[in-house]
Amino acid sequence: MSANNSYKKNTKKLSFYNSGAFYDAYESGRILRFKNNLEDLDLDFWQECARKYGPSILEIGCGSGRISSTLSSLGFEVTGIDLSESMLSIAREKYPSVTWLHGNMQDFEIDKKFDMIFIAYNAFLHNLDNQAAIRSLNAIKAALKSNGKLIIEILNPSYEILHDLMTHAERTVCSIFRDPSSQELVVASREIFYQSDSQIITMQEYFNLMESDQEYSEPLNFKLYFPQEMDLILQTTGYEVEHKYGDFQGGKFSSNSKKQIMICYLKEV
Repeated sequence: MSANNSYKKNTKKLSFYNSGAFYDAYESGRILRFKNNLEDLDLDFWQECARKYGPSILEIGCGSGRISSTLSSLGFEVTGIDLSESMLSIAREKYPSVTWLHGNMQDFEIDKKFDMIFIAYNAFLHNLDNQAAIRSLNAIKAALKSNGKLIIEILNPSYEILHDLMTHAERTVCSIFRDPSSQELVVASREIFYQSDSQIITMQEYFNLMESDQEYSEPLNFKLYFPQEMDLILQTTGYEVEHKYGDFQGGKFSSNSKKQIMICYLKEV
């Protein structure tokens, strides 16, 4: 790649936020994930939750519909909400059996209550401060039946995860795929930065178009929520944690767990 054309910022052409098709292609070409994140094991877990807590289900941060469509195919009544219209357009085209709605998890309104509401794949971490998390949990209350369940799946910032983040600043290839709009080969790489004062992870994603010799960049920001912090936020907003698991197999949560998976219900007022 030439020095004069090695870096070009442009989030319109290649973007997770602006192109659901691009996101799906990126995911299909993934060769790097968070260490020990184990997302590939999640579908069995969400199906079991649906059988226990359904039948009416709302997924918040549904993206292009991987989990919601799976639950819908099993006969559950599923609605998905996402902030990205492009993601939703992909979901609507692929999975018309699901009700797809545009909305922000922090202030969405829906004229329906659900037996089960869930936020998967670290989507809750897009709440970049505690006040945003509280707004989201308050918005969810209005859509959850009095005997319903809220399930949140997020990373556990264990020593191993934090060490991995702190030592992962070096740029690493994470996906190789074809741009769905141009069919040009894209090599995606990533740098990770962690700000301990705000608990914010910034994943700086770089997309190299190999044929045209161009590079585009986009930051993705997430906030880590520590276990007691998360428990306190849930209690403050009126939820009780019924079960807390450390993995998709239902393992007991511990300081070394890879995940925080919380099954919550609303406290009686």
